[in-house]
Amino acid sequence: MLSNNEETYIQLFKDLIDPLFEKISPRNLIRDALRGRDFSKYKRIFVIGAGKASVVMAKSVENYFNALEQGHIIYPDNQNKLCLKKITATAASHPLPNEKGIEGSRKIMKIADKAQAGDLVISLISGGGSALMPLPVEGLELNEKIDLSKQLIRSGATINEINVVRKHVSKIKGGYLARAVYPADCLNLVISDVVGDDLSTIASGPLSPDPSSREDAKEILDKYNIDLPDVMKETPKPGDECFTKVETKILANHETSALAAFDLLEDVDKEIIDTNLEGNVKEVVEKILGDCTIKHKIYIYSGETTVEVKGDGYGGRNQEFVLLALKEMRDMRKNFVIMSLATDGVDGFCPEDVAGAVVGPSTIKKNPEIDKYLDNNDSYSYFKSVGGLIRTGSTGNNLGDLMLVVLI
Repeated sequence: MLSNNEETYIQLFKDLIDPLFEKISPRNLIRDALRGRDFSKYKRIFVIGAGKASVVMAKSVENYFNALEQGHIIYPDNQNKLCLKKITATAASHPLPNEKGIEGSRKIMKIADKAQAGDLVISLISGGGSALMPLPVEGLELNEKIDLSKQLIRSGATINEINVVRKHVSKIKGGYLARAVYPADCLNLVISDVVGDDLSTIASGPLSPDPSSREDAKEILDKYNIDLPDVMKETPKPGDECFTKVETKILANHETSALAAFDLLEDVDKEIIDTNLEGNVKEVVEKILGDCTIKHKIYIYSGETTVEVKGDGYGGRNQEFVLLALKEMRDMRKNFVIMSLATDGVDGFCPEDVAGAVVGPSTIKKNPEIDKYLDNNDSYSYFKSVGGLIRTGSTGNNLGDLMLVVLI
């Protein structure tokens, strides 16, 4: 029987992390997606991909097939490459792009162009793929694209808005990769980090038709007062023949992590409340703490919030979520144990890889100056001083964020 105190719940949440990451591992997802399919009709099989889960996905594909023609993936440079054999890989930076990402994108496009009718291209796409595939349009330099990414991330724009802009300044996103693959068949295996699983948004939709327009992208830039040279181009739209050869299968999403947490939390009162959580992190915190009214019941949420960055501190949306929750806890005079976790293991911009934070009400007594840290968007430094940071390292996956809250 679980004793209902702060330390017990904090330990319960911490103990959940490792088995959770194992349960949602891309290894099993890829194996299940390939099993039972007939690949004998294809002359050659190529592999391309990008994202935080691409290395583990690629390794699983290699383990499944005896022979692959060629492959290339792009993965974050803070991850281990594993031991890939036939598939080559480029380590590029995330969330801000770098020259390595451009090099890797060119290699992917070269493989896509090489594939012909009668061939199969297996595409491995996961969250983070957009930043890892920075192949800018003509007239846009890498430093300008990096500055654009910084401004969008810090503006508080949603991931959907960010990706609308990204698609219109890219030669690979927004369906352009599908044009390169055509007329080969394409099996597009996707791990979604996007609320609602919008295929045109996940990794900025390299193999999906783009319903947004240049005008939409311009409106987003105007909304957040971001200047950009007149280089944006229109993207392939629904109805383009290149998409007739693409079969897409979503292997996992935000709901997957919430369901895994629910299954792993045995012998406790628990409920999944929302698996499509989005919006400004301050508003989300207020909603969640308002929901949690039954003592010792664990409330489960997943999704992806946004933070408008005004200070110059360190942190990410998960750490900011927990710090805002501490402030609300103090003001409401109620006690909660709270965990917010980035399933990719990397939350925002910090001097070290931090996945999120887990705390209880006693944290406030250790350092009550919460507002000072919030004003500077410096949640990392707050938790560094009082404890509560979750360090997992990069997980090789990305299913958005998972939040667990219990009223004690």
